[in-house]
Amino acid sequence: MNTCKILALLGLFALAGTGCATTLSGQVVDARTGQPIPGAVVLGVWTKAGGLPGLPHTVRVAVKEAEADAHGRFVLERPAPLSADEESLTVYKFGYLAWNNLFLFPTYERRVDTSVPAQVRLERFPPGASHSNHIGFISTATAGEGLSSLVPRFWNAIQEELKRRD
Repeated sequence: MNTCKILALLGLFALAGTGCATTLSGQVVDARTGQPIPGAVVLGVWTKAGGLPGLPHTVRVAVKEAEADAHGRFVLERPAPLSADEESLTVYKFGYLAWNNLFLFPTYERRVDTSVPAQVRLERFPPGASHSNHIGFISTATAGEGLSSLVPRFWNAIQEELKRRD
C-alpha cells in the first residue's frame, strides 16, 4: 500500500471517531478520610453558546446523571465531542459541599483548571453553613432550571437540602 492510501485511511479513521460519545469516569471520596462516598450523585450538563450577535445565550445540549457505586465510582456518558462548548460536572451528596468543575463554593469564582480529576474529593458540610447559599450554588453550577424531570436522581438527592434552606 502506498503512503497516500495509508494517510487517507488514517484520516478516515480519525474522522469516524469524532462523532462518538465518550465516557467520563471517576471516584467520589471524602476529602478528609479518603473513603469512598457511595450514593453520591454526579450530574453532567453540556452547553453550547448560541444566539445572535449582541444577544448571546447558552443552549443546553445534553444532561446526564449517574450515581456512585459502593466504591464511590461512577461512569457518565458524554455527548459527541463536537456538540458542546462547555462541560459542567456537579457531584452532590447530602452532608457534603457540592463540587463543580467550573465554580468554587462559596465564592462562585471560576476555577482555573476545569478538568475533572480522577478522584473528586468532597468536603463535609460545615456546621452553621447556609443551606440556602448552598442550593444557590448548586443551581448556578448545574444551570438548574427545568432539570427536575431530566435528572430524577439528582433532584431527589437535593430534596433534604431544599428542606433545610434558612
